[in-house]
Amino acid sequence: PPTKKTRGGESSTSLEEYDKRWLQSLIASSVKMLKRLKAETRALLIGDLYTIFESSDLNVRKVIIQTTFQQDTGVLEYFREEDKVKWLFLIPKMIWDSFKAKETDVCLLGAEALLKLLQFSKPLDSAQKESLQLQLLPAFAIPTGKANATIWGPFPSLGERFQSCMISVLHYMDPLSEKLVKSLTLCALHPRLDEGIRLKVLYAVVFGVRRDPSLQLSFLSSLILKSCQDKSERASTITAYACMALKTSFSDRGGALFLLGNFVVSNLSAASCPMLESLVRIFNEVASGSDFESPDFLRGFADAVCVPMAYLFVKWAEAEVREENSKEEEGEEAVCLENVWAILRKSAAHPSIVSSLLSRLGTYVKEGGLSLPNNNAQLQLVGKSDKAMRGYIFSSIVYEMVKENLIVRGGAGAESLKACLQIVESLNPKVSSYAKFTYIKESFLL
Repeated sequence: PPTKKTRGGESSTSLEEYDKRWLQSLIASSVKMLKRLKAETRALLIGDLYTIFESSDLNVRKVIIQTTFQQDTGVLEYFREEDKVKWLFLIPKMIWDSFKAKETDVCLLGAEALLKLLQFSKPLDSAQKESLQLQLLPAFAIPTGKANATIWGPFPSLGERFQSCMISVLHYMDPLSEKLVKSLTLCALHPRLDEGIRLKVLYAVVFGVRRDPSLQLSFLSSLILKSCQDKSERASTITAYACMALKTSFSDRGGALFLLGNFVVSNLSAASCPMLESLVRIFNEVASGSDFESPDFLRGFADAVCVPMAYLFVKWAEAEVREENSKEEEGEEAVCLENVWAILRKSAAHPSIVSSLLSRLGTYVKEGGLSLPNNNAQLQLVGKSDKAMRGYIFSSIVYEMVKENLIVRGGAGAESLKACLQIVESLNPKVSSYAKFTYIKESFLL
């Protein structure tokens, strides 16, 4: 190896550094030769580069990537389409190996090379896309299926340049496979992910599954469920994005809304205020006033949202009756009824929503519980509660609805309310001394 002079005298260039420079020079010369070679000789040289890359360590791979794909993009015009495809399937493994070796700069080189190859190649066929997506999984995340454990790839942690390249790569993978969608769902919920990158991931996935409404809704419901179960700070962002996607990506907005509700409910394993608040918010923001003009929509809407609304009302009123809020009692934030009230006001011209809600609350008063259809079973939202307590809770809810002019004498739900009041009084005669119950009784029974 040559020597170089320094202020302190002479010092030898390391053999490793010398070998690296020699290799860079050799590969650079080989790449420049591509422009002068005949097609068959050029193919042999590209094949040799591929063989060296495939069998070499990370340092050699880094040099080849830098020289072949970074310094002279024009060299790709000399690659045959089959050569480009072969390289495409080598690079994902290099990204994973580099990440394990903590060579983050090589990960970035790999992502940039992958994107350039896709940009300068003909569109991949379905089989090639499916195979490449499987190879890309380790770059994002792999669920292990064991106690929600996940093997994380470099995507959540390597910074915006790498993340932006990989998101751009996704646009060449359309349509996205179910396995890759699950991997990207995990990434979208990663706490370290920048909010801007998170939104780009969401857009990329919704675009990549736009031809498969069922997979698109499954993706959105998984995001909502996971973010609410983990009490993620991103839950509100995820819910807002789901609302936007439902309003802009589906021609049958009502059908998509009900399917999403079914996806969420069928995968709900336990009652959760944040989860049901998100679901009610989605129904409120996606449904417009004109939607309620359709009897089919109105019926489906009532079936989908009235039990969640009743549950939130009960949890709120329980805290009210005990003169405590949920945070003091359970270590959680107080129940938010903003979207419940918004739905009731929006549908005020259509009495079936209020009547349906009162019917659910009446079931709660009579039977002591609330439940949702879930995987051919009944998910118990509110367990059997004290008879007296149920009367106070029901009275508090109805009192607020009367104040909002959602229930009026002779109006929608008045007959259902009378029946409920009689049940309340029969279960707990002492409720007659409760001021709110007395007010309601005098307004609707006397």
